[in-house]
Amino acid sequence: MENAEKHYSRKQDPDFNNSCLESIKAIESCLRSKFNNKDNLGDNINKLRGASYNQHIIDKINAFRGHDNAHATKSNGYKPTREDAILIHSICCSFINYFTL
Repeated sequence: MENAEKHYSRKQDPDFNNSCLESIKAIESCLRSKFNNKDNLGDNINKLRGASYNQHIIDKINAFRGHDNAHATKSNGYKPTREDAILIHSICCSFINYFTL
């Protein structure tokens, strides 16, 4: 989450796209630690037990990372806004706290 915050808080040129991607990577890392494996986020989402709505939410967040518009190489694609970065960061922080209880 620290890398996400660094991208977000650059005063001259905030990088909201990479802030979102780093937040998602933090969930991936958290689940790798939880399941003691090196699987990707999609595989570990499927291993979650309990409420399926949690799986659904994380799956949607993970879809942002895989979407063509999320990649910095698309100059004319959707660019995440400050609000997008805040939302994704907040959701990711909440899930990390939930998984580490």
